[in-house]
This record gives sequence, structure tokens and C-alpha cells, in this order.
Amino acid sequence: LGWLLTSQSALHWAIERMSAAVGGRLVVEGVQRTGIAALVAERVRYTDPTLKLDVRDASIEVRFVSLLRGRVVVRSLSAQNVEVETMQARDDEPLELPQSLTLPLPIEVQSLRVGRLAFGPQGEPIVLADIDGAWAYDGTRHAVTLRTLQTPWAAVQGRIELGASRPFPIEGGLSIVPSMAGMGTTYVALAGELNAMGVGAVAKAYDTPITAKASVHAFGTSTLAWIDAKASGFELRSLDASLPRARLDASARARIERDGTISGNLDIVNRSPGLPATERLPVVRMQSRFAGDGQRWTLSDLVLDGGPAGRLTGQARINATTVDAQLRAHALNLVGVHESLYPTALAGPIRVIRSNGKIDFEVDLREASTQIVLVGAYEGDRIDLSQARWNTPAGQVEVQGAVRLSEHTDFEASGRLVGFDPARVGAFPPAILNAR
Repeated sequence: LGWLLTSQSALHWAIERMSAAVGGRLVVEGVQRTGIAALVAERVRYTDPTLKLDVRDASIEVRFVSLLRGRVVVRSLSAQNVEVETMQARDDEPLELPQSLTLPLPIEVQSLRVGRLAFGPQGEPIVLADIDGAWAYDGTRHAVTLRTLQTPWAAVQGRIELGASRPFPIEGGLSIVPSMAGMGTTYVALAGELNAMGVGAVAKAYDTPITAKASVHAFGTSTLAWIDAKASGFELRSLDASLPRARLDASARARIERDGTISGNLDIVNRSPGLPATERLPVVRMQSRFAGDGQRWTLSDLVLDGGPAGRLTGQARINATTVDAQLRAHALNLVGVHESLYPTALAGPIRVIRSNGKIDFEVDLREASTQIVLVGAYEGDRIDLSQARWNTPAGQVEVQGAVRLSEHTDFEASGRLVGFDPARVGAFPPAILNAR
């Protein structure tokens, strides 16, 4: 027994026996004893057809007395770097719920530390850092405690308990501190079973309360998750001071499929709509269906309700660099744009394309004998109008030119007025204007 506990040769003999038991897939390099039931290793590697494990600068210290009592108590388990490479499953290959998570003996890891952990398919790993936690298994359940865990997006703390036998009951909570500016701490609660898990979350973003609940089904072939989220009182200007004033309530319901696609409904209500002249957003409500995969999104059945200003309907396609919106105006009232204009009920197509910081637009609105056509582009602080035409019973206006929206608004334009009477379109003095 003394030889087994203290001899370096006994340690090498034990490692060779373990490697042989798994067909030579386990390789341990630079291993040294540091005491009874304590050792360090420069590198530990394990490879099989579905997994590659590479551990650098590892150490473990086990309480010897607990082994004699049929219990494994690890005082400390640490590694500077751990890489876990998994074979990527086929898209049509569902995850299978394990038969059991029981272990031969109760085990307790009192201190678990990993400097860096990378896991996932080759070339697409998820990287975690500064892991400090503990793990215990009492014969019926596993309990994992995270004192610290750093991800690329947030710092995480919490505790999760998971039953070792089917249906694997689960419960716990996490505290998540995002690294993104403007995002507050998120508190997450878990409950249910491993394949029917309920998740609740409470968070703040830009001082806006957010609540969310989800039902997650990680195993099988059906939908992966359903999510219901709500945000209340979001101030649009908290994103950018140049945006119009708006106080928004938003709700979204979505389902996530196993291939990563997300679809659902979005509903946003503006509590403080108003005229652009008052620096407010002239939209009362926006509703839409959405679908996408994180890279490309489609908005369908889109409705922008401007209240007294009329409605826009249509669809939009969005990716990392481009927004392409194809809309149609219904009973568009220009009083909703500027209070000095007379009421209108214009209808017609509107096309807006935003790409690489430039916005191209095409507008063709009509009402009885009135037509408004706008074709141009908006980039930086400059609006270029290649065509602007207003045909009304009050006359005709045609303009081409550019406007620079700097501290002092500058413009250059050319065009013509034909029999135009400003008093017939708004609260302006009467006149008959003909000009080039």
C-alpha cells in the first residue's frame, strides 16, 4: 500500500493500466507526485472518434481518508488550459437524452479552477475563462456551484442542481453581468426537467426593465424552445441622442428550431408619439412577424401605425450590412409630418434601402389628382434628391438638388414651379408662382 501511495513508479504503472483500459486513448505527460493522493501533470490527452481532450498544467489533490470510506473528496482540481473538441453532429441528428447520470461513488470537488476552457467543434469553439467553482455528487443528484466564470459576453455566478436519474429534475439560478455597455445584471432561474426546462429571466437594458420566460426542450426532434419577452418604457434616445424622442413598450414571442432559425411576432407601442418638428417619432405602434437565423432576418406582415398620420404596411429584409424595406402607405396624412400642412390621404409604394451607411429611397404617393414622387439618397449629413415632383390642383413643383444637414443647413437646388399656390396646401399666404 505504501508503494502505491508514495512511489513514482507506482504512479506510472497506474497510468499505464488506465490507458490500456481505454485502448491507449489516454496519454499523460510530465506527471509527478506532490504528496499522498496528490499529483501534477504537464499534459493530459484523451482521443476517441467523437471527442478530443487536451489538458495543460493540471493538478489534483484528493483526501486519502475519504477514499477508505468509499467517498471521493477532491480538495482541489485545477488546470491552466483545457480544450475539448467535439465532432459536429449532423443537422438532422437529434440530441439523445442520457439513460443515467449516476456515478459509482459519491464525489465532491471542493475547489475547481480552470484558467481557460475551449469546447465545441473544431474551428468554432466557445471559450470560457477564469472558472472557479465546485461540484458535488451525493448519489442522487449533481450540484454545480460557479463562484466565477468569464465568457466573451458576460461574467456568470450561480448554482445548479441536476438529478442523476430520469427525468433528471433541475433547478437553480444564475447571475449574469453582461460586458456590453448599457446592459445591467440579468438574473436567471431554472426549474423543471432536463428535457422540459422552464427558464425565467429578469434584466435591465439602458435602464429599461425586461422580463422573459422560456420553455426549453434540448433533446428530441421538435422545437428547441419557446420564448416570451417584454420590455417596458424604453427611451429611444438612450441609444443615440440624435434619434427622435420615443418611449417604447415591446413584446416578442418566438420559437427556436434546432437548425438555429427563429420565428415569431413583435409588437412595439410608442407611449409618446408626436410630430417630427417636436423631435418625436410619428409612430404609434409597430407590429410584425419575423424570421431569421441570426445573420439574415425577414419582417413580414409589417404594420407601422402613425395614428392620425396614417399607416405603412409591407415587408423588410435585414442582414449585417443591408436593410431593404418595401412598404405601402395607406391614408398618409401630411399633417402628421408638419402641422402647417393640410390634411391628406395619400397612398402608394415606398422603397427604402440602407447599405453601408447610405439610405436610398423611392416614394410615389397619390390621392385623387395629387402625386408626390421622391427619389434620392441620404448619406452622412447629406440628402441628394435626383427627383422630387409634386403634382397637385394647387400647381406643380419639380426639384433636383442636395441638402447638407450640418450646424447651418446648406442646400443647392434647381427646379421649376408651374402655377403653384402655397395657400392650397397649407397655412401659407396665397400666390400664383411660376419659376425656374
